[in-house]
Amino acid sequence: MPEIRTLIELSDIIAAEFECSKCGAKQSLPLNRPFSQLTQNCPVCRNPWFDEDPNRFPDNPSVADSVMRVFNSLQKLTEREDVRARVRIQIREHAGR
Repeated sequence: MPEIRTLIELSDIIAAEFECSKCGAKQSLPLNRPFSQLTQNCPVCRNPWFDEDPNRFPDNPSVADSVMRVFNSLQKLTEREDVRARVRIQIREHAGR
């Protein structure tokens, strides 16, 4: 059976979507707009979107801060003109889709 690979270019990533595990509400954050903070809770049911470690050292980033850094890094990387290679991310194929 041939290998099936699905690759996306970084420039194809246009938004991040968060879906509440409790009520199913979704919030999309476009990557073409800078944002400095992520919503910590679902805007509909207020269910927390991130579990934070109460024993986390203050100088360690929170889960939300780590997620935000990834998005900001993707945003900055797609804007750079000195990246000559075509950078792609491989995504997992799910059975039954």
